[in-house]
Amino acid sequence: MRPEPKKPLIVVSYAHNDEPEHPADGEVKWLSFVIDFLEAAFRPRAVEIWRDRLMPGGTDWEPEIAQKFRACDIFILLVSRYSMKSEYVLDKEIPIIRGRQAKGEKVHFYPLVLTPTPKAGLATVRDKNLRPRNGKPLSDFSPNERLRQMSEAADEIAEIAATIVAGESIFSANAEEARARTKPFRIFISYSRIDDTPPPGNPAAGYVKHFRNQLMWELRQRGHADSIVWMDADKSELMDSWSNVAKEALLEADFFIVVLSKNYLQSEWCKKELEEIILLEKQLYGADGRRIFPVYKTPVPMEHVPDTLKNVNGLMLYNDMSEYYDRGRAKSEFFLVLSELTNAIDRRLRELG
Repeated sequence: MRPEPKKPLIVVSYAHNDEPEHPADGEVKWLSFVIDFLEAAFRPRAVEIWRDRLMPGGTDWEPEIAQKFRACDIFILLVSRYSMKSEYVLDKEIPIIRGRQAKGEKVHFYPLVLTPTPKAGLATVRDKNLRPRNGKPLSDFSPNERLRQMSEAADEIAEIAATIVAGESIFSANAEEARARTKPFRIFISYSRIDDTPPPGNPAAGYVKHFRNQLMWELRQRGHADSIVWMDADKSELMDSWSNVAKEALLEADFFIVVLSKNYLQSEWCKKELEEIILLEKQLYGADGRRIFPVYKTPVPMEHVPDTLKNVNGLMLYNDMSEYYDRGRAKSEFFLVLSELTNAIDRRLRELG
């Protein structure tokens, strides 16, 4: 029997300043304005349109929001100077959606520009098709034209929802499972630049690159030839922000390997990167978690290691690092640790289905 058509979930993200409780003359309750048009664009109960004001009293606020963002089919971001300075929107909501898109999930990111917003704020969403077209704010239109622009946007969102329903009816559950099994996974390696400095007179590849290359070989032997192990080859300790490529790689990652060392824990930049990884694991995977694999290049004081990693069985590379310096050795604990790490990744993949 054919299953019931999917009921799309639409999540509307907004800044509370854009929905004033007691608007002054000329102020617009933008959330209400948008919701009115969205509700008019769909048949009753054809979709779920969710915003945080629908949360019942006593609800555990942050997990409920994160769950909706991980499940939604359409993410409507109401863009304004308020939302583009909101830490919650920028650091939590948008990364969840971009992370899902990077992993190939079907979620549509729909930015709707409400009011004039500085270029730096718009840059956050400039890679998406802004609405109204060319990013002209709704507030810049005359009252009648503003209604027409919002009506067109609501119709477009309704068309997107219709394609989601149609797409769901094409594929059986078995086909979806088959695609999931064949999807390559991505690993992001976090490390200290100093730890990848090649020793004098030794291989051109530094220690971390050597580790990465060996790990890729191990993964291929286990049938993961298409999977990607990524490290920032242009990493600089002097950077004060990630490159766009590094940001994308971080958001696309299914797993994270953290190469811990004294150098790593002494680097403020590495500690920031680790904080971001821990936050991403929590936001993107929630209770599913357990995506971080710590490996220890050198002994480190455990009191300096974050609690999240203390609770994970880390793998010790430092017991025998001689393989890297002595290519004449056929086998060493270095290889055994890599094999154990690859087995752990394999087991986690099976657990995740």
